[in-house]
Amino acid sequence: MLLLLAKKGRKVKEKAFQSIIEAFTKGRKHEHYDHAKKYAEKLKELTISDGEAAKALLSKLTTRETEEELNQRKNLTKLISGSIINKIEVPFAKADRTEGISLSFEVDKAIKDSYPELTDSFDGRKSISDYLFETVRRYRRIDPNAFLVIEISQFDSNKEKPKSLPIIFKSSEVVDFQFNNEVLEFVVTTRGNRFMAYFKGGSFLLEPTEAKGSALQEEYSYSTYAGSLKDGITLSLNSKDFFIKEFDNGSKGELIQAERIGYVPDERTDGNTCVTHWHPALSRIERTIIANSESDLTHALHVFAQKLIMTEPCKGYHNGDTHMNCSGGFTQGTEQVCKNCGGSGQQPMHKSSQDVIYVKMGKDSQDTPDIDKIVKYIRPDLETAKYLEEFLDKQSQECLRDVFAGNSFSTPSAEQTATFVQVNYESIYDAVTPYCKKTSQLFEFCAELRASIEMDKSIKVDHQYPKDLEIETMAELVSQYKNSEGAPSEVRRRIRERIIRRSLNNQPMASQRALVKMMHEPFADKTESEKASIIASNLVPTEKKVLYANYDDIMNYLIEQSSSFVLMTFAKRQELIDAEVKRIMSNLNQSIPLE
Repeated sequence: MLLLLAKKGRKVKEKAFQSIIEAFTKGRKHEHYDHAKKYAEKLKELTISDGEAAKALLSKLTTRETEEELNQRKNLTKLISGSIINKIEVPFAKADRTEGISLSFEVDKAIKDSYPELTDSFDGRKSISDYLFETVRRYRRIDPNAFLVIEISQFDSNKEKPKSLPIIFKSSEVVDFQFNNEVLEFVVTTRGNRFMAYFKGGSFLLEPTEAKGSALQEEYSYSTYAGSLKDGITLSLNSKDFFIKEFDNGSKGELIQAERIGYVPDERTDGNTCVTHWHPALSRIERTIIANSESDLTHALHVFAQKLIMTEPCKGYHNGDTHMNCSGGFTQGTEQVCKNCGGSGQQPMHKSSQDVIYVKMGKDSQDTPDIDKIVKYIRPDLETAKYLEEFLDKQSQECLRDVFAGNSFSTPSAEQTATFVQVNYESIYDAVTPYCKKTSQLFEFCAELRASIEMDKSIKVDHQYPKDLEIETMAELVSQYKNSEGAPSEVRRRIRERIIRRSLNNQPMASQRALVKMMHEPFADKTESEKASIIASNLVPTEKKVLYANYDDIMNYLIEQSSSFVLMTFAKRQELIDAEVKRIMSNLNQSIPLE
């Protein structure tokens, strides 16, 4: 078995060796390179939504306008595509930061629940979690075919230990790769004039050089130069000289230093490349661009009242002591534009909202001008503008539904139960769960490789998100609980538990006490009307009624008496609670007066 794995590893190394050389000497790229690069460019333009991005997108989509009209459209359009994408991102971001993530490290057959040497200061400043959330998440939005690579920084082996350095190579910098059953075998990247090929156990570095190299034949192999690659060798192919060297990453052939950021297979390339997690909404977001632009143009050029003013002919202006008459917008007797009217031929009247139009009063009512006829506003038809706004709003909502399926973002009515709300969130969880699994995979990749590079240890890392990602807001949880009458008691209990954990998020002891109190509370999952009915009936033991009436006092007393109360088993706590109830009932019996 080990021999087969060794042979397979050598074959992969042969392919990586040939690929990196041909990438430099022949410009070789994987067959979907242009597709992946253009896809990333499109996502970036839609996400950024600034003026330049809008111009690029509108140039592609608008083909029947003159250059002047297109430029005006570009200058007036403010795209909302980035805003739509940001709204889609909210559940994913919340899931990324959810509480209750399970993390363990298997070190020398022992399990540790923390390992700060591995997880902290990953890039010299951020932890692995922060790096994935703040840096990698941005590329997951706009370039799912980018690769996260853990490089080994330069170091003096006599004085220093190696350090891991995370680098993200954009899809335009990934020139070749190979997967086998969804497992990465090698990837070739380029940046500047430097090429790297990563495979299990190590990497190749290739850089152009002015030194004359040994000529490679068309049929060449890694095996021929394996003995020289550890120190590096200068070779030549297609009149291009280059230096190539092999590096070991310390994982004994187990780990590859690269991981693709995306996880959703692209159907157009039969899964060889990836699409972004919000890809289901991509076509609809593109559809909003022209409507968005039309709406902006309509508001800027048409949706305002047209003002008509009755004016007198221009009266000219004074040039020192000389009065210059206006003739049809020109200074009389010259070809110069009149300085008073600016060429309109009409006496200027209203220039800003602070102006006042003075009208000379006549000798009688017939001689006085009708003020209503001096200025008139023509109101625009707002139906088109209203339609465009409603269309954009509807498309924005549909984009959310495209990604999360169904009516995930519809607001439940007061009559709808918590069961409905919970089912409503299931479609969101369905979309977010694979995203979280990929985050866990990236975390494990970073930590395990860092252990190999910096500690020369083989550490198995297990990173898992909780089944309940708890992405609802506190207001939504409270609303769910209020609307949960008629729902199964287990549903109400789960909602209440989540409210407690969320409200006491940064107070673990207080949260634990509150959850313990809820576990023993009588009728905890009943509504207020149900509780009142139960207490009034003869179907409940007196002990339970006494516990209900004195519950807070009993629990606070027991917690105060013993700090270990919340750590006890359920049965042991219940035993102490029952004893306290009997004591209260005894006191009650003694206090009842004899007739």
